[in-house]
Amino acid sequence: MCVTSVPSPAPSPSAGLLLNSTHAVLRKRSSLTADGDDTFEISSGKLILLKALDYETRTTYDITAVCVDDGVPAMRSKPATFTLTVTDANEAPEISAALDTVAEMAPKGTVVGTVTAVDHDADSKAFTMAVVAEDGKPAPPLTLQGTTCQKNKADGSTMCTAQLVVSANTLDHEGSGGVVVVVIQATDGTLADLVSRKAFEVTVTDVPEPVTGVMWVGDVQTVAMDSGVLALRLPEGTPANTVVGQLQAVDDDEGQEYTMILSEKGRRRRGVGPFSLEHAAGSSGVYNVILEDPSQLDRTANGGVLTIAVTVSTVGEANSAVATTAFVQVVEREQAITWPTQPVQFAVPEATAVGANLATFRVEGAPVGTTWATAVDAKNKDGLQTFEIIGGSSSNPKLSLLRAVDYEAEQAIVVAVTTTFTAADGTTAAVALTPFKATITDNDFAPVFTTPINANTNVHPDSVVGQTVTVVKAANKEDKAVTFAIVAVTDGDSNFMSSLAIDGATGVITVAKSLKNTKAAVYTVTVKASIAAGLSTTLDIAITVTSRSCDTAPCGDNGSCNPTVTSHTCTCLAGFTGDACATAVSAGAVGNSGDGSDGKSAAALGAGGAAGIAIGVLLVVVLVALVGLLLVRRQRNISEDRFVGAMADKNVVENPTFAAPTSLYGYDAPTFGAGGQQPTYEALYEGGEEAQYEALDMRGVSAGGSSDAFSNPMYDLCPGVESPMYSW
Repeated sequence: MCVTSVPSPAPSPSAGLLLNSTHAVLRKRSSLTADGDDTFEISSGKLILLKALDYETRTTYDITAVCVDDGVPAMRSKPATFTLTVTDANEAPEISAALDTVAEMAPKGTVVGTVTAVDHDADSKAFTMAVVAEDGKPAPPLTLQGTTCQKNKADGSTMCTAQLVVSANTLDHEGSGGVVVVVIQATDGTLADLVSRKAFEVTVTDVPEPVTGVMWVGDVQTVAMDSGVLALRLPEGTPANTVVGQLQAVDDDEGQEYTMILSEKGRRRRGVGPFSLEHAAGSSGVYNVILEDPSQLDRTANGGVLTIAVTVSTVGEANSAVATTAFVQVVEREQAITWPTQPVQFAVPEATAVGANLATFRVEGAPVGTTWATAVDAKNKDGLQTFEIIGGSSSNPKLSLLRAVDYEAEQAIVVAVTTTFTAADGTTAAVALTPFKATITDNDFAPVFTTPINANTNVHPDSVVGQTVTVVKAANKEDKAVTFAIVAVTDGDSNFMSSLAIDGATGVITVAKSLKNTKAAVYTVTVKASIAAGLSTTLDIAITVTSRSCDTAPCGDNGSCNPTVTSHTCTCLAGFTGDACATAVSAGAVGNSGDGSDGKSAAALGAGGAAGIAIGVLLVVVLVALVGLLLVRRQRNISEDRFVGAMADKNVVENPTFAAPTSLYGYDAPTFGAGGQQPTYEALYEGGEEAQYEALDMRGVSAGGSSDAFSNPMYDLCPGVESPMYSW
């Protein structure tokens, strides 16, 4: 079997090489060995290359292949051995480097490291290396020098080395971020002219640098002088002790601190100059420039230019003092409105109260006889003015909040402030601040309980687990979700806290475990309502675990029992009084409570009360006689035979329900069933008519209203006719 040679570098690993006289295909199942090397494998009749071939490392491979058929039993062929020859191919050089760090501003010629390029092919001719730019970026101030090349006689490879050196003292730690990238290119010089490129990072270390000057910073206006230097623009008439601007040292170094003083030539005689310097709080090298002597602000002298000579030193660095200057251009005072201190960010919290002063402006430069008015235009999304100016005609107008702001509705409002000057001759001129944005910041609001403060509720010791005790409610101004929790229990057994549970979302307080062994007491339960922002409010609820004194129904005559911690009270129905509602109240007495506070019993009336009772009895006798006569007369008008017919037809309503009137003839009213109303009895007759019957109070019947006491009341309906029997 013959195999053609394979080029080096060969096709990528996993590429198929067909073994034939031009390429032979191994049918069936196959296996091979290749001098114990795992560079190849057979798959689907193809010889697969698993590793890249390198002519310089190995030029031939001896491969033995065996074919196995699919028969039963499987038959194997005789081993076939063939040689695979690797041919040489031209390859690009390999580049490596050993580099050190380099200090910023290092002088030209400073050695950074060594760069090496190796071409393993024997045909290298004009081998070259160089630093090149890449991706359109300028090359750093680095170059290669002293390049030397040597050829290895054993394998024919060529190795070249060179030094990487600084080509200009412009390396900048701050500007480069501490790292520069250098790209090395190597060319083997053959007809193929193969080229390699490789990028390396060079670390640029920081070196303290001297201050190069000072510059004006902050809320200042500057003007360019003929030399191009920016000078502070300062109007005549600026008042004394005004901070006219700020000076800062110009230095490329990061994180440095500086001191700044006025130089001698920056002072007037007697050591007092027009300005003084004061370190700005919170800064590392910024100084406020304060006007001390306004009389020197003369725009006609020296072209209106004032020089401030200062000396700047770097803290912690010896011999770092640098003398430099700043300039002030004095200009004619103009009508203007300014911020005394321009805020970096003008923020208005949404909780700001209406009427609050938010900023103060300064109106200046108005000639004598000139008046002015300052106004603001700042509409919200609904077109309504949100701010107003207070004291618009004063030299220090104030910006005030006119309308409440809401972060959820809008987050910023543009504010435009304008001052209109009116001269003595009536001419006007308007000066405006640059419109600025008032940023509305968010505020969270604690929830507020909507249930009554110090709400009270009772719970019985036999309450079942899950029974609702009470419900608390709370709301947030911005409708944010409120959660509830029981946080404390005071004024009682602290273990009571574990006997309660609260639904964090609904505020429903329930019994969490049995209260049978819980001491009867009044417990102050503290409930907290919170929102996600962490704001919360608490509410104290008085929960009373009552006594069991109502379990025995101590309140008689259907009175209501109200348990307390130690006992109970009774609320009596009308007509009864006493601690247990066991005392009947006469018609003339008033009271419905079991505590005796709302009425008096007959026994409490004394001797005068006895006389009243006697008169009452006499009146009852007279009333009974009159009512009896009226009933007899009415009942005699009822047709006897109709009544008898009705009885024969069983049309009389059986088992009527009797309800007693509240009081009859001045005596305690008996109870005939439920309702307490006087009953109406109907008897139906053949003709469809109905008769009305009135129940008379049966003297001597107990006030309890027992139906047994009224088993057989007799009613004289007609002469000679026995009244029917009614039972109920």
